[in-house]
Amino acid sequence: MNTLNAASEKITKESTALMILSVLLALGVFMLDLKIRLGFAGGVPYVVLVLLSLFSPKIILSYVMAVIASLLTIGGYFFSSLDGHDSIVLLNRGLALAMIWVTAVLVHRYRSAVETKQIAEAALRKKEMKTAFSKLNAQNRQIIQIEKLSSLGLMIGEIAHQINNPLVGVVNMAQLALREKDISADTKELLEDIRNAGEDCRDFLHHMMEFSKIACFDRKASKIQPLIEETIALCQHSAQNPFSITADLPEVPVWLSVDPVLMRHALFNLISNAMQADENGAITVRLRPQLGKKDEKPGWAILVEDKGPGIAEDNIEKIFIPFFTTRAGGTGLGLPLVQHVAVLHGGEVRVKNLPEGGAQFIFWLPR
Repeated sequence: MNTLNAASEKITKESTALMILSVLLALGVFMLDLKIRLGFAGGVPYVVLVLLSLFSPKIILSYVMAVIASLLTIGGYFFSSLDGHDSIVLLNRGLALAMIWVTAVLVHRYRSAVETKQIAEAALRKKEMKTAFSKLNAQNRQIIQIEKLSSLGLMIGEIAHQINNPLVGVVNMAQLALREKDISADTKELLEDIRNAGEDCRDFLHHMMEFSKIACFDRKASKIQPLIEETIALCQHSAQNPFSITADLPEVPVWLSVDPVLMRHALFNLISNAMQADENGAITVRLRPQLGKKDEKPGWAILVEDKGPGIAEDNIEKIFIPFFTTRAGGTGLGLPLVQHVAVLHGGEVRVKNLPEGGAQFIFWLPR
């Protein structure tokens, strides 16, 4: 506020000084005008008054100066010595008036153009600052997300490691007990239940430990098409039934700086999710150039599409939260892992329902 007041006072002082200078100049020119023989050139110096408005902070001053100069030019015609050359002096004054007003119009247009340019530059600077602030916010959110997921991964890994050791002992002891010959059928059934429950818990802990392994990664230039094709082949071999997975990839090689191991892991999770969404449907994996949603950076998107029932609108914002799952037997760690891999690469992952049915996961990476 103090800065604005100081700037306003400075403009007021400059305007006042300019007006005083203009008045003094006008009086000087007018006195000279009365002394010039026949007043041939008497009206021309008044153009200087209009040019003075170039230095004024107010655009309208050019027309005010033009009015004053016109009045003084006309007054000079009546008060200067004519010596019988009325027509010549009148023509001279008419030309002077034309010059005054042409100058006023040109000065006004010039000042208007300058002010318009300044407004446009100010708007552009404001937009650039807003864009920069938005990018800074996005980067800050990304850093926070990385820190949160990394901390969560470390915590999960530590917990899983602590539980896994005694759990292995429980499973092994149950297997050893089952080898005994003199156990009853009921005891054998209970031991089998213990072993099966222990193995289920062990599998869950392995998923948790996989989540903790992506806290750091080794990035290098990688060709994306073979990486996608290898992951698709792995998914098809791991499926219990034959599954149709189509790869729609550009012919031109696409190279990105990624961690190939983590990328295969994330893509495997996305394709596996699609396979579970519709066991009888077809899956399509596409690779397309695409701008980032947050900051519109150039990049590439891996699109995984299925023909399943889609995702409930209430769950779209929740599916990337660790341990949230809608599938029986699911761990709720697959999609958070995919998001973690995307964030580590400076990318993003999002999902939307397709109009023709099914869901589309978009795994975007910067170029």
